[in-house]
Amino acid sequence: MLEQILDRSNISDIDKSGGSTRQKSKLIKIILMKGMPTCKDFVTTIQVQFEREDLVQQMEEHNADVTRREHRSILDKELEPMRICDLLLEERAVDIVDHDKITETKRRRKQSQRLMEILEENNNDCFHHFLHILCKKNYATILEELESPAIRAVDDGK
Repeated sequence: MLEQILDRSNISDIDKSGGSTRQKSKLIKIILMKGMPTCKDFVTTIQVQFEREDLVQQMEEHNADVTRREHRSILDKELEPMRICDLLLEERAVDIVDHDKITETKRRRKQSQRLMEILEENNNDCFHHFLHILCKKNYATILEELESPAIRAVDDGK
């Protein structure tokens, strides 16, 4: 970043300055001595760097949202909400009220949605029990999908 504005001797002078505060002070002095165009270039470089960091953060948030949607889609398609709900009740990971929210719902998609809501609330360490049930009841394909959806999405695109 600074290599665009400073030459090697400037960078060497900054590196030789002891401590972070002195290095910053030296950097500012060198930039001021180089004049207004260099000051503007420096400010522009910093702005570009912050914009990149903001963009990276936005991309990470977007990727997390995509992953969350992929996970929900996989669970909606592959899970048997009634069976999982019964097993969670047996493990005392859900109470009767939560169990009824799922079992008294007629449509499978809505059952799955309610199950996801209960898992996200994670009362009684429900999510831990859910993962244990997936392992115990041989839902290996779901576990694999949940562990690495991004890799699979890239491979599927070939």
